[in-house]
Amino acid sequence: MHLQSQLLFVSVKYLAKSWYIVVFYCLTGYFIDRKEHYQRLFWWVFWPLIFTVVVIVSRHALTGFSFAEINFVLRPFYRNHVNYAGLLSLFFPLLWFAPVSYPRFSLRWYAWAGTIGFLLLAIYFTYTRAAYIAVVMAAGAYLVIRWRLMRPVLGGWSGFVGMDFCT
Repeated sequence: MHLQSQLLFVSVKYLAKSWYIVVFYCLTGYFIDRKEHYQRLFWWVFWPLIFTVVVIVSRHALTGFSFAEINFVLRPFYRNHVNYAGLLSLFFPLLWFAPVSYPRFSLRWYAWAGTIGFLLLAIYFTYTRAAYIAVVMAAGAYLVIRWRLMRPVLGGWSGFVGMDFCT
């Protein structure tokens, strides 16, 4: 493994983008160290995201949920439907686990369930297969972690990856 590339430009570009790791991983762990901090961040992201999703789905409904119009209805919030779908599919697991303290079948629980359904509908109308797969894979990853199947799954995956399909 090489620590630098053959091209100086590629090495500099890698170093310039490595600050993402520091900001989004290291500093997140530093600033969000208590449950209250996580909950506050969740709601700071939740309300603007839901606002943009309501606006986008409403505007998209006026076009008959046309694939040709999806990038147009996203403006000015998102650049394209892939960015929009990526954000929704990344936020979906956080939303799924949000109501841990909500009593079942309470008003808040129904609001949460409705928001889950609405977000799934919004992900569907992004017309991005990667977002569909990401949501399914997140559910699968949760089950693997919950049932403590990490070793068998990784062992099976490494055997699968090692197979030679070209011969």
